[in-house]
Amino acid sequence: MRFGSRSRLALPIVALAWFLLAACSSGSKRSTTASPASPVSVTASAATATVSGTAGTPASEPLSDCAYEQQLQRAALPLALAVLNATQSVEATPSPASQTDAVRAYDQAAAATAAFLATLRSFDLPPDLRQYNDHLVAAYQAAQAEVQQARDAAAAGDAVRAAQLIQQATAAIQAAPDAANQALPQIAQRLQVCGT
Repeated sequence: MRFGSRSRLALPIVALAWFLLAACSSGSKRSTTASPASPVSVTASAATATVSGTAGTPASEPLSDCAYEQQLQRAALPLALAVLNATQSVEATPSPASQTDAVRAYDQAAAATAAFLATLRSFDLPPDLRQYNDHLVAAYQAAQAEVQQARDAAAAGDAVRAAQLIQQATAAIQAAPDAANQALPQIAQRLQVCGT
């Protein structure tokens, strides 16, 4: 999903991450354990470290529509990967080791959600984009609470509840751009132009 449209993100790796996230959360009851060294886990950690400091441009100049869209795409990748890793980390019958891995994955998802929110809040934006961005912040704050609740459920050994909560968080994360687009369609149209 693009932030300025209802299509998938333009960057191929971001689109792949969102596709994988959607595929893993689309009703599949099967879950697998992701080890701390799994490619998704390592990639999410590396992407978080790489993207977290790229929030804006010089303080004297607000982001343009296209620069904002580009920054959103970059910042979304570690969030998508971390949530994907969390959705894959819960087993129906958790062992102590798998529970530890799940809690670690949920911690990474919570950290990625917090980092994404921090990035959204750090943008220097003109008033109209600020309004759009505020819609995103509100939606991702709600998702952040669900990710934290999922982490707490995983830590308590309640794999079923953790899986339910991470699926709810995933749905909220995926729906956030559409909600902002519907609330402010004129800004969504401007951002959509940036991806073409």
